[in-house]
Amino acid sequence: MKKLVLFFSIIIFLVSACETTSVLPKIPRKELLTGIDFSKYTKNGFLITPEKYSGNYESIGLITFVFMPAAIPKTNTIENNYSWKETDNLVTSYSWDIEKVNVQDAIDAMYKRCTEMGANALVNFNASEEIAEYMFAKAPLKIKGYRITGFAIKIK
Repeated sequence: MKKLVLFFSIIIFLVSACETTSVLPKIPRKELLTGIDFSKYTKNGFLITPEKYSGNYESIGLITFVFMPAAIPKTNTIENNYSWKETDNLVTSYSWDIEKVNVQDAIDAMYKRCTEMGANALVNFNASEEIAEYMFAKAPLKIKGYRITGFAIKIK
């Protein structure tokens, strides 16, 4: 009899834990537009394009620009109320404050470097995410940055 009561108790628990919603939730419309705005560079007479340039130009150089945010370590010490030893009442954890950057920041920095080199255009432009992983024992870290490549030229 005890086994039968235990069996039915388990069945009732399992059935009551299951979701019994018979109506599916509504999924709202989602619109997402991504892109990179080059207009501020164009206003300054600087061309950025993923295409080749077929006019007359002077070669300045191949560009590979990696833009990674800074990361500052944080140490957090909290009181451990569950310790049975007096010496273990503080617990230290480690984390990171990661600088906020976006692809526009990377392009701004790349634009500055290209103009310092004498270029007024970057052709064969490509921007992609760059991931750096640091395996510290106390606080492993993964940072997302950007890699920009292209061919810097001076249009004649």
